[in-house]
Amino acid sequence: MASVIPLDTKYYPSDFMVHTSNLGTPTAPVFLMYFDKAVVIDSIVLTVPDNPSGSPTARVAKVNSSTPATTGAVTGQSDVTTAVTLATGGTYPLVKNWNNLTDTGFAATSSSDARGNVVEAGSYLWFVPSATCAGVTGPMSLMTRWRSQF
Repeated sequence: MASVIPLDTKYYPSDFMVHTSNLGTPTAPVFLMYFDKAVVIDSIVLTVPDNPSGSPTARVAKVNSSTPATTGAVTGQSDVTTAVTLATGGTYPLVKNWNNLTDTGFAATSSSDARGNVVEAGSYLWFVPSATCAGVTGPMSLMTRWRSQF
């Protein structure tokens, strides 16, 4: 509707979401979502149905600009999770659960964010494989549970 002013995010109620992304067989970082207000990630579950070739590692990173995430470091990029190795010859299907309640699978970014699971407003969330995940016959998926109430 014309001439309607958008509602500022400070007036949104608290969010609690579970978001599932179909990653396919990624060959480069995959954009997951953009956050217009600060959130806390409670859990991330990566499902890999089959054996990848080349044993890549995989992690989730946040970037505080529109610059795409990379396997190296770009300005404003920090890890949300620790890396998991998708070993060739490992046990599959693999389900890796980075869970805020049961382990320290989130990467510390500072003393105020000891688990790295706070994503600031205006940040982008990315799935970052170290190399192509070739050889996986079914689609990989990533389920992210997040909330805006701290």
